[in-house]
Amino acid sequence: MRLNVSRVVPFRKCFQKDLRDDSQDRVACLITDDVWHFSQAVGDELKIPRIMLRCTASLSSLLAQYASSISRLNKQRPKSVIYVSLGSIASIDEAKFLEIAWGLANSEQPFLWVVRPGSICGSDWFEHLPSTFLEMINGRDHIVKRAPQQEVLAHWAIGGFWTHFGWNSTLESICEGVPIIYMPSFGDQKVNRRYVRNFWRVGLQLEYKLESGETERAIIKLLADPEGEDIRDRAVRL
Repeated sequence: MRLNVSRVVPFRKCFQKDLRDDSQDRVACLITDDVWHFSQAVGDELKIPRIMLRCTASLSSLLAQYASSISRLNKQRPKSVIYVSLGSIASIDEAKFLEIAWGLANSEQPFLWVVRPGSICGSDWFEHLPSTFLEMINGRDHIVKRAPQQEVLAHWAIGGFWTHFGWNSTLESICEGVPIIYMPSFGDQKVNRRYVRNFWRVGLQLEYKLESGETERAIIKLLADPEGEDIRDRAVRL
């Protein structure tokens, strides 16, 4: 969107003016619609956290995306799909995004990947993906902007959930007996990791410094490798 380029400078100037105004209360966070990607860079520069609200998507658009996700899952084998959704707030840079993509491709496992608009720094959606990636996955992929997470996790085709590890996602995954690949970055995510890793033992951790070989091995282990069978069994029993 053109606004995501043209409005960065005026928005920064206006926001900086508000921050310098001592007559106003201290600004604690920046709340914007999720399509205004430019606000993330400004918030990061000024060290102000950003909260996104999804206000602009039409109901018909959401329903179409939700239906397409479930329809694709209906065509897969039981417990064969890795569901990837890295939260509603965190953003990643292009290099990490590509490491995730190549890990998914090289694992040779089908996947449902939620790529939230604006979640990749400097990108509207997933236009950074090279054509070789799309050729390599050859129909194994389904990349969407949003998905009905509870319905997805409850689907018989889902074999694993790759998440940033917020508490809601953790509970939803555990309730459906789905093992987890977790990549915590901030807040309660690191506390949640301790429960899953040390007590429940129903997941595998990825370090925030991503590398496609590591992600490939984690996906295969969680979904298909005999080494991950104990994790899968514990997730179902829990």
